[in-house]
Amino acid sequence: TVNAAKEVLLWGQDRTQDPTTLGNHFTMIQGNKEVSRSVESISTIINAATGSITDVLSRFDNYSELWLNEREAEMTKFSETEPDLSAFTEVISKYEQMDIDVEKIEGSIPVGAILLETPDFKLALSNEISQWKSAYAKLLNTKSHDDMNTIFHFTDDLQKRLTKKVEDLEDVRLAMQALKDIRENEIRLDALLQPIEAAYAMLAKNNVKISSAEQEQLDSMRFEWDKMKSAAIKASAHLVTIQPEFKQNL
Repeated sequence: TVNAAKEVLLWGQDRTQDPTTLGNHFTMIQGNKEVSRSVESISTIINAATGSITDVLSRFDNYSELWLNEREAEMTKFSETEPDLSAFTEVISKYEQMDIDVEKIEGSIPVGAILLETPDFKLALSNEISQWKSAYAKLLNTKSHDDMNTIFHFTDDLQKRLTKKVEDLEDVRLAMQALKDIRENEIRLDALLQPIEAAYAMLAKNNVKISSAEQEQLDSMRFEWDKMKSAAIKASAHLVTIQPEFKQNL
């Protein structure tokens, strides 16, 4: 049936009569033999191509997760796995590959007498991919910033404790405890430095903006870490130097 407006009445009729009794464009077009043949021809072409169109559309099933999965729920599920940098790299790389594959999709796909135009579809896919990458990148930003803050809190605390003047045995005990804390945490925290730097490099690659304060932290992170280690070496050497004096006073 041709979808023409039934409310559009033909000209030259008495409009004071019941509109349902008057002729309209719908009945005129529907009764036109040429139009009917064209509609039947188009319907035949569409029905014949239905299977082929379904096959073509199935090629895009690999992207179905973009609109089937709920983004916030997926972020929560991913966070619960306590992902490391390699996990973030793997998932973001997956979406980067999707982007590459979308670019390779033909601009138009012929299916029999029908031509499927894909530019709008490709743009929609690219936008969805970008949003997913952005969600994971923001999650990585939060984790990396938290790890960096952990390092800064540790270095700030230890530098204050190590640079405190040693005047009595209690000060010696506190300095030795600070050195012990460094020994117990150095390997764990030192192992965070390179992944944090790599994470921020990945964020920059994905155009994630960070604050100037966060950038300053990143730029000074290794300096502060090395500064704390130097303070530990000096404090340890100083304790060795003053050890005879405190032994004599015991």
